[in-house]
Amino acid sequence: MSIFRHRMIKQKENQIYVNASYTVEAAVIVPIILFTIAGGIHISFQLFDETKQATVIQEEVIELNPVKIIRNLTFLHDVTDGE
Repeated sequence: MSIFRHRMIKQKENQIYVNASYTVEAAVIVPIILFTIAGGIHISFQLFDETKQATVIQEEVIELNPVKIIRNLTFLHDVTDGE
């Protein structure tokens, strides 16, 4: 374990040195991970918005009473034809 750690990190006079290959790999991997997390959050917000819109439409359809609308229109039509 100490041999692997010695190869990976070298310590000299209170300064830590890391091999350049680890730094380059981190410079490539970290932005990819951050973009992936940000993309997931963005997709989650879009899904939430679509679900909220679908719920509002469904609630409007449930509250819609077609029988009452037809009765009111028929009554108005009968009243206006009689005059």
